[in-house]
Amino acid sequence: MNTNNRDSASRRVRRLLVALIFCAAALNYVDRQVLALLKPILHGEFAWDNQDFAHLGSVFQLSAAIALPFVG
Repeated sequence: MNTNNRDSASRRVRRLLVALIFCAAALNYVDRQVLALLKPILHGEFAWDNQDFAHLGSVFQLSAAIALPFVG
């Protein structure tokens, strides 16, 4: 009986971890899409050209790459 409880808890933990990984991947994808959606607004608000927008994308990617080892 005790092993059934452990198996059940183990399955719940696995499902929770899969759900968390899915949510993290979805949020990462949404972040990248929001930057693309903001391009017309940033162009109008700050008069950014394509090069300025590319710098924003590069800084975003660089900061994500630097943070990844520390946050998993």
